Amino acid sequence: MKDKVLFKHLFVCTLLVKLAAFPGRVKSCIKLCSASVLLGVFFSPLQLAVAAASFPEEKALVQLTQALDEVGKVVVNPYPAKPAADKLGDSPLEIHGYIKADFIYDLAGKGDDVINYQNISLDSNVAEGHVRFHARQSRINIKKSFATPSGALVVFVEGDFLGSGGNELLTNSTGFRIRHAYGSWGNWLLGQTWSTFVDVKSYPETINLGNAAGQTLLRQPMVRYSTSFDDFKLMTSLENPETDLSFADGTDNAIEQDKQPDFILRGMVNKSWGHVSLQYARRQLAAFEELDGREETAKTSGYAVAVTGKFKLPGQDDIRFSLASGKGAGRYIQESTNAAGDLYLDADDKLNLSANDSSGGYLAYRYWWNDSWRSNFALGFARVDHSNSGKKYRYDTYLANLLYQVNKRFLLGVEYAYGERELTSGNEVFSGEIKRLEFSAKYSF
Repeated sequence: MKDKVLFKHLFVCTLLVKLAAFPGRVKSCIKLCSASVLLGVFFSPLQLAVAAASFPEEKALVQLTQALDEVGKVVVNPYPAKPAADKLGDSPLEIHGYIKADFIYDLAGKGDDVINYQNISLDSNVAEGHVRFHARQSRINIKKSFATPSGALVVFVEGDFLGSGGNELLTNSTGFRIRHAYGSWGNWLLGQTWSTFVDVKSYPETINLGNAAGQTLLRQPMVRYSTSFDDFKLMTSLENPETDLSFADGTDNAIEQDKQPDFILRGMVNKSWGHVSLQYARRQLAAFEELDGREETAKTSGYAVAVTGKFKLPGQDDIRFSLASGKGAGRYIQESTNAAGDLYLDADDKLNLSANDSSGGYLAYRYWWNDSWRSNFALGFARVDHSNSGKKYRYDTYLANLLYQVNKRFLLGVEYAYGERELTSGNEVFSGEIKRLEFSAKYSF
C-alpha cells in the first residue's frame, strides 16, 4: 500500500513537471514549478518503470505518464522559422525617407502648400503677402526584398503628410496618405505607384512639389509588365480609370462612369548620355444622368502622347524636358485635370460628351556650381481648349532655385516660383498670378 501511495506521489510530481513546462504559468506558481522539476529529476522514468513492474495494476497510469512525457517534447509553432538557406538572398528591411520643413512667402496671390496652378485666382483684388510654415512634404518608406526561385520579390510602401484634414489652429496636425504601395516580381508589378505614362527621372529638381506647369504627374493602382532588350525597355499596363470632366449647366447631377481600365504603352532608351522615353495612353470617358425620368449615357474616347527625357552634359550638369499632348487627356497632363471633356445638353436636351484638346511641357537645366552648390532653372506651359464652351486656359511658369548640400543627409534650399493663369472666354480675358519665395531644410534618412 505504501508503494502505491509512493507511486501516486510520483505520478503527481510528473504532472507538475509538465505543468511547469507550460508558458502560460503565472509568477505565483514559480516556486511550486521549481520544486516539481527537482522531484522530476529525482524520480526518473526508470524508477517509474520499476514501480510499474511491481504493481501491474498501475501500468496504465505509467503509460499515461510516459505519453505525457512525449507530448511535453513536442513544440507546436504556428509561425515556423524560415530555413536559413532560404534567407540568403533576402535583403534587410530598409526604412528611408526625409523630414522637410518649408517656409513660404507668397508675394503675389496665395497658393496652397503645394502650388496648384489651376487654383491661381483670376480676381485682381487678391491681397498680397502670405506666410506659411509647414512640414507636410516629409515622407517615409519601407522596402523589403525576398529571394525566390524565380527571382527577387520586392515590396515597397511610401507615404507623406499631404493628405486631407488637419488644422493650423492648435497642433497643426495633418493627414497621412499613401504615395506608393506595390509588389514587383520578375517582369510584373501590381499595386499603386507612378503611372507608366510618367517619367519621374525627367522632372526638374524643385523645392515645391508643384514643379513646373505641363508635367505628367499621376500615381494610381495598376498591373504592369516590363521587359528589357539591351538599352531599350518596354512597359505596358492596365491602370485605374478615373473620368475627369467639366460639367455644363443642366448636368450637375451627372455621374462619371469608369467601364474599362486605362491602357498605357511606353518605350524608353537608356544610354550613357541619358535617356529618352515615349508614352501613349488610351482611355474611355463616360457619364450618365437621369433626365425627365430616363437615364442617358454619353461616352467618348481619349488619348495622350508624350516624349520626355534627360540629357547629361559635361560635369554633373543636365537638361530635362517633357512635351505632352492629347484629346481627352485630362489628368494625364497636370493642368488639364478635371477638363478631359465637356459634358453638356444639346438643343434636344440629349446628354453629350466631347473630348477637349490639351498640351503641356517643360524645359529644365541643372547647373552645378561645385560639389556642394547647385541650381535648377525651369520653364513650363500648359494649354486647355474646351470644345463645347469655347473657353481656353493658358498656364506659364518660371522656376529658379539654389541648393546647398551641407552633407550627405542635410540639404538647404531657396526657390523662386512664378505662375500665371489666363482664361479667355469669348472676347473677355481674365488673368491671375502667383509669386512664391520658398526656403526649405531637408534631412534624409
